[in-house]
Amino acid sequence: DEISQLDVGLWLQINKLTYTGMRFLLSGDFNQFGPLGNTFRGAQVADTVFEHSGLLHTLCSGNVVTLTTCRRSDEELFAFYSSLIPGGDRYELSLNEAVKQAKLQFTYSSFAKHNLDISHQRRLRLNRELNEQEAPPDAVRLEVSGKAARGNGAQTMLLWPGLQLIGCVSAEKKGVRNGCVYTVAEVGEEKMRLEGLDAVFTYDQVKLWLRLSYAQTYASCQGSEFEGALRLWDVAHRFFTRRHLFVGLSRAKLGSAVGLKD
Repeated sequence: DEISQLDVGLWLQINKLTYTGMRFLLSGDFNQFGPLGNTFRGAQVADTVFEHSGLLHTLCSGNVVTLTTCRRSDEELFAFYSSLIPGGDRYELSLNEAVKQAKLQFTYSSFAKHNLDISHQRRLRLNRELNEQEAPPDAVRLEVSGKAARGNGAQTMLLWPGLQLIGCVSAEKKGVRNGCVYTVAEVGEEKMRLEGLDAVFTYDQVKLWLRLSYAQTYASCQGSEFEGALRLWDVAHRFFTRRHLFVGLSRAKLGSAVGLKD
């Protein structure tokens, strides 16, 4: 899955398996983000290399299936972001013009439970502000510092039943998986429960394995989809690209609930 994000080092190892007779089923979208730090012997490897390689042809036995029916977004939203990729009406537009048109079409400006941005600094700030804005008077404050703050990017947060948190673990921990969103079911004395999981989590475990989900970086959102309002931040950032715009818009379900901000 997400084959566009695998770097050349991983493909070199997978290539060794092509001589074993093993069959592969690959899925992904080369219009989304490429791999980070994709280098070979100190030389930068272009994102398009694997897409046009003989290795991909071999792994797929020359077969490809392209999905063209959208099962996530409404017609307005799908029509816009699909026009940004090769073959689309907006593919030849400059990034500035594409962003300008997106701003004119997607104008949601109220509270957004989901936000995407480029920098971790803004992610932390948005999470803090929105968490405090939405918290009820009886919310429990969980102070986060030290190892948790350095490790998974967690931060001090207010907890209450109904709050959504996102898993941030390298391997499954008591049912918590990386990138999955969980709803707080119960907050008690130094412990907490999540909906759908039987386990009880200590606050130390919460600090290490979960973090606020109001804001994520674009780089971490592939594979996600968002119910409700979504705001795309940093659209004027020097590192914002057409891929950020495409990936960000395609995470949402309703065009009427999408807004863009610099």
